[in-house]
Amino acid sequence: MTSIFSPANNSLWEHAKVIFGSILIGGITQKIIMIALKIHVNNICFSTFISAIVAIPLYIILASILFSIYWENNVIKFILTFIAILVAEIISYFIMKRPEFKLENYTIIFTIITYIIFTFITYFKK
Repeated sequence: MTSIFSPANNSLWEHAKVIFGSILIGGITQKIIMIALKIHVNNICFSTFISAIVAIPLYIILASILFSIYWENNVIKFILTFIAILVAEIISYFIMKRPEFKLENYTIIFTIITYIIFTFITYFKK
C-alpha cells in the first residue's frame, strides 16, 4: 500500500507509479471540490485517469533519455516529474472541455484494474 505514495526502490517504474497515484489523488480532490461547490465539469474522472496514464510513459521516456546523457540525480527527477504532471494536466484540461464521455462511469473500474496490473508488475517481475 505504501508504494502508492512512496517509491519502494529508486527505479523509474516506482517514481512513475507515484506520479500516477499523485495525479489520481489530485483528481479525487478536484471531484470532491466540484461536487461541494455544485459545479458540473465534463469527464473529470476520466480525464484524470487518462492524464495519469499518459504521465507514466512520458516520465519514463524522458528520464531514460536524460539519464543516458546526464547522470541520475534528484534535480532531474524533480524537473521530469513536474514536466510529466504538467503535460498530463494539460491533456486532462482538453478532455474536460469535450462533451460527456460514456466511459466516465467506468473510470473507477479502470483505476482498480490499473492498480492490479501495477501490483503484478511490481511484485512479480523477474
